[in-house]
Amino acid sequence: MYDVAPTHAIGLIAGLAALPIAIAYVRLSRAHRRRPGTVQIACALMLITGAIHLALIPHHLVTDPITALLFFGNGIGFIALAMAVRWRWWRFTSAAMLVTTVVAYLIFQAALPAGTFTVCTPSTLSPSRLVANTGPPYPSDRMLCSAVKPNLAG
Repeated sequence: MYDVAPTHAIGLIAGLAALPIAIAYVRLSRAHRRRPGTVQIACALMLITGAIHLALIPHHLVTDPITALLFFGNGIGFIALAMAVRWRWWRFTSAAMLVTTVVAYLIFQAALPAGTFTVCTPSTLSPSRLVANTGPPYPSDRMLCSAVKPNLAG
């Protein structure tokens, strides 16, 4: 139904490859086993998110070095926070990192021309595509990272 832009396929592959590694790490780590299941799941998802961000660096390094640097910071940050579950400020810092990442993504989207936005990561596929497909389909609708101009009239 949807195609993944070839330049972002590596992110999808990295996320899928990181899934069993993240689950094994969280299940085998003594620090994580002592935490509630919700914390274990959050840590596994943060490890996967970090892997996705790190995998997207090579393409963005060529096209947009600032974005590549931000992806590097996000990737390292998510992985480090997933491992620092014993740290006293872990919940606050993790929440701040997640909110900051989403806000930065929204700011990036706001910088695009009026009425368009992109859908760039597998983690934003479902909610964003539901919003984006409020109007008739566009030819670029099949590309995950293409600009979409929703028809909000009516």
